[in-house]
Amino acid sequence: MNIRTITMLTLLPLTIVSCKKTSRIISPTAFISKDTANKMIASYLGSIPTGNDTNIHSWVIDMDQIRLYDELSTGANRLKSIKIMLAHKLEYINSGHANEYAGYQSNALTVIISGINATGDYVYFSSDNVIDHSNPCPRNCPTGTAASPSLP
Repeated sequence: MNIRTITMLTLLPLTIVSCKKTSRIISPTAFISKDTANKMIASYLGSIPTGNDTNIHSWVIDMDQIRLYDELSTGANRLKSIKIMLAHKLEYINSGHANEYAGYQSNALTVIISGINATGDYVYFSSDNVIDHSNPCPRNCPTGTAASPSLP
């Protein structure tokens, strides 16, 4: 096992533990504190009208989908990042609501996730597919501490 401690410009130690021969160095700017995240989440949730339980609070995405997408990307098509796009659910469109404003309704919105390679081009899964499966919360919220709208 390879263990490295890296001191970032913020003087916060970041430990990377890897059982592989290579490890990735993660930018400290990619992460924010739990308190900062909760402030941002609270502001968004506070903007939703009181008592509204249909507006989207979050999406839960299965990491196995992301891992498989990443593992199957190779060479010039190796994923460097992912793009998360808001979209109407196909059911919403097919029920006569194409191009119709849906606000933040969890029954109408989804996220589409596409990989991007180092040159900025889209990388498709299995020749022309992207990820569409996400579970909107409320309605399909996780259990445990992740059921909380903020970070405990």
